[in-house]
Amino acid sequence: MRKHFQAPIAVLAFLFVVPFVVTGCGAAQDLGKALDNKAATNAPVAVVDSEIKAAVKSNVIVDGSRSYDPNDLSLTHEWTLADIPQGSSAALGTSASPVTSFFADKGGYYTVSLKVTNSASTASVVVTSRINVLGTGNNHPPVAIIKVTASEDVAVLDGSGSYDIDGSALTYNWAIINAPRGSSLTSTTSAITHLTGHTGTEHVIQLTVSDGIDSDSANATADITSARTINGED
Repeated sequence: MRKHFQAPIAVLAFLFVVPFVVTGCGAAQDLGKALDNKAATNAPVAVVDSEIKAAVKSNVIVDGSRSYDPNDLSLTHEWTLADIPQGSSAALGTSASPVTSFFADKGGYYTVSLKVTNSASTASVVVTSRINVLGTGNNHPPVAIIKVTASEDVAVLDGSGSYDIDGSALTYNWAIINAPRGSSLTSTTSAITHLTGHTGTEHVIQLTVSDGIDSDSANATADITSARTINGED
């Protein structure tokens, strides 16, 4: 009589169980990747123009209304004015609407960033818009900046911090806007000048700088013994 061979139960278990375990690990990894990809795909997308040109002394509008959510969930917007030219006092009109704006008081480059978040609290990648603010043609106007140092006898008015991002040479023009009779400037065309006048009386001085194409003005107040600077007031 022929005998039939019967494999040990332990061997059979090994043959069937081990491949299942190996295959199961691979499936778990693939599932994890799929879930990660799904989460990334489901994130909302913030959309703005990456480059904008605008005129100095104008209201600049930055539009984020084209931002979207792949599952059509509602979005909230979060704007930030990330960078402004030195001497600018620009501020966003709103930080939570689909469209925001700011007044470009100085020539140069401004950076606005936008992040959107959907109703499931999933946020987008932050995107930025670079706004190039120009004067005449492609010229960037200079920026006038005044630093005031006051003493008992004289106020030093320093406009040497004024600048032109195009590297153009600047001319300076100082003027007394409001002051008691007898007040005077030692120079009206140098980068640094001195104000003499009545101690304890407020004087308003204006500096205008020009690059030969465009100009910019700044005002400063000083009372000889104290000083306050206001940049960017025409």
